[in-house]
Amino acid sequence: MAKRWETFKNKEIIDFANKEYYIDIITNLEVFKKNVKSILFTANIKNENETRVSVNTAFYLARAGFKVLLLDMDFRKRRLSNLLIGNAELNGVTDYFSENLPINDVLYETEIFNIHFIPSGRTKSTAVDLLNRNYLKMLINGLEDIYDYIIINCAPMSFCSDAMLLSSICNGTVLVTKSNFVRRDIVLDNLNILRKSSNEFLGIILNSVDMKEATYGSFGKYKNFGKY
Repeated sequence: MAKRWETFKNKEIIDFANKEYYIDIITNLEVFKKNVKSILFTANIKNENETRVSVNTAFYLARAGFKVLLLDMDFRKRRLSNLLIGNAELNGVTDYFSENLPINDVLYETEIFNIHFIPSGRTKSTAVDLLNRNYLKMLINGLEDIYDYIIINCAPMSFCSDAMLLSSICNGTVLVTKSNFVRRDIVLDNLNILRKSSNEFLGIILNSVDMKEATYGSFGKYKNFGKY
């Protein structure tokens, strides 16, 4: 049984104003991506709000009746853990492997019905270390048997190769991109990398979009998975 821990202390985490856009994302998943259960969320550079996007995607999936796991695999900055639990030091992914802990010792219930959470962990590690030993693949495969969706958050691509590595073991990958914030060539380079490394590249979620300029034409032929 998952442990109970106070999460979502910051009530502003949930984006009710853009509810319809998250519903569109969920609809796309359900209609077009029926076999996608584990989804990696990453960004190009810092401050693109990919962590909040991943949390809100999980929230609206849970509200739609799906059982969802939020999994923090940002082993450097632990952004998802910081957003949900602040500075609390909880056992998580890296401790599960390094100390051979039972899965229930790193699994936490949240106040949101249908959402569980696994922090990144207290023990220092990297995705490279864990992937080289197939640990993460075995963990995610096992969790896919329990949850309808696993929403995975990792560091932006500019910081490390974790996203490229993790995309190879998740069912699908999403690149969160802040409108008019990242240079076009950086986004296109990251798109090419993820298209090659991912089991399935689901597309871009554009955020902070000025709806008066909703075309965001500089992305050319690249189709958006969602925008808000």
